[in-house]
Amino acid sequence: MLQISQSSPYSVILFDWDGTLVDSMPLVLAGHNLVREKLGYPLWGMAEVLKYATKSARENFPVLYGDRAGEAESLFYTYVNAHRFDILKSYPQTHDALTHLKSAGFRLGVVSNKKYEYLNIEIDHFGWRSFFESIVGAGEAEQDKPSALPIKLALSRMGYNQDIKTVLYVGDTITDKDTAHHAGTDWAYVHQGDEKSALIEHNPPVWRGVSALDLAHWLLQNRA
Repeated sequence: MLQISQSSPYSVILFDWDGTLVDSMPLVLAGHNLVREKLGYPLWGMAEVLKYATKSARENFPVLYGDRAGEAESLFYTYVNAHRFDILKSYPQTHDALTHLKSAGFRLGVVSNKKYEYLNIEIDHFGWRSFFESIVGAGEAEQDKPSALPIKLALSRMGYNQDIKTVLYVGDTITDKDTAHHAGTDWAYVHQGDEKSALIEHNPPVWRGVSALDLAHWLLQNRA
């Protein structure tokens, strides 16, 4: 775990969802491979999912599937909705991390490129709604991540208008890193033990480590 600053100025912690709080990549991989098999594309491995599937469906599917994007999206969500809770898992320490941060008075939210309706279904499934003051999914802001607009929308819903440097965005991909940069927030990198060097170069995170619980401990130990 890397600790850069000696004290934490943050009041608001906004989290990415997929790959940060929940382990959704196996589900995303299975969904895309169902699409790719049906449409005659080569199947993906996890490396391709992590490279290509970090943006929202409305931005990503036209790039991946061209003029068959609508068909691909329908196939993808039909599969994902049928198998969501067979495959989707929370990371083991996520609940404890959210509990500690909420109890300590941090204001929490989620900013995700997952469609809003599905994001909310998953949050309710894990019983985590009470942790979050603001939840923003894909399609709610005029643009999705890596635009700054979803973070701005999340803060607006909180009624939060303090210094943007009191907001920390937590994620696991280059899209999350760029989102924080565009919004002017600091960012923290939760990598679940699979650290990518590209994410710690050029605008490095203020903190990086394995789990959200490790981040919570750092925030609590270094709170200003």
